[in-house]
Amino acid sequence: MVDHYDDYSNDTAILFLHADRNQWHNDDEKYDGRRMLQRFNFQHLMREGYVNMRCHPYPGCTGGLDLTTVPSVINTSESATIFGILQNLAILFPGSTRPPDHVAVGCCAQFGVTVGTIRQTPRKRYEELRQWLLDTSIPDQTSGRVMEYMWHTLFGKPAIHCPDPRQCYCQVYGRCDLNCVDGDCGVYVYPFGAGRSWFNRIKDYLGI
Repeated sequence: MVDHYDDYSNDTAILFLHADRNQWHNDDEKYDGRRMLQRFNFQHLMREGYVNMRCHPYPGCTGGLDLTTVPSVINTSESATIFGILQNLAILFPGSTRPPDHVAVGCCAQFGVTVGTIRQTPRKRYEELRQWLLDTSIPDQTSGRVMEYMWHTLFGKPAIHCPDPRQCYCQVYGRCDLNCVDGDCGVYVYPFGAGRSWFNRIKDYLGI
């Protein structure tokens, strides 16, 4: 976004993915990034300009982050992220009198974006954010999660960006006619065989 800002045509699609093929948050029954890429609908990305590669709403979209109150105790990854955002409003929301009350997006900072969408934001803005990441005193894990909740806003989406899971799976991965209950559509399976509530406890314990 910085070094190659001017190198590609506006209709170029770029995917930002974690380096390892298998990730606990990959939206696939086998957590397989390759299978996700094989199904990914690039035409949908070209229409939207930005697409989160996770359709399952948990974590990130089931509650999001409440930015109206400073956490009194920093004991979860969510509270640390909220605190990190509120500590750095000037860099994260420059020129804004106040941040949004809530921010929500499906985890975990894997997304597709077109070069045209990237260029809607000046290169200087990306340079400022990169420098903040290099200089900030908050832990890398927390600053990474802060950015996880910021990317979609940089690319023109509202602070709460949580597409309907059933529609998302159909448009992004061509997996239509799924039977979805409370966001679970039979595609993503919680690791460790845990349900959502138990996995939330495991996630906080591991700090992921």
